[in-house]
Amino acid sequence: MKRNGIEEPAAVDMINSQLSLEIKKKLANVVIDNSNTIDETQKQVTSLIQRLRNCNSWISRRNVFFGVSLIVAGLIYFFKNK
Repeated sequence: MKRNGIEEPAAVDMINSQLSLEIKKKLANVVIDNSNTIDETQKQVTSLIQRLRNCNSWISRRNVFFGVSLIVAGLIYFFKNK
C-alpha cells in the first residue's frame, strides 16, 4: 500500500477484484510453480525453454517466449521483495 500510495480499503478492493489462482491457471498457457525450491523452479523454466526451442510454430514460440518473460519478471520481483 505504501509503495503504491493507496489506502487499505482500495488495496482490499484491488485484491478482491483479482481472478482466483485456479482460474488464472486454467487460462494460462504455461504455469510455473515457484512454491518449491529455486532449483525446482529453474528445472521448470529450463523445460519450458526447451519446449520453445523445439517448437515449429512462430505463434507458439512467441506465446511461450512471452510467458517465460513474464515468469522471469515475476521471479525477479518476488525475490527482490522477499
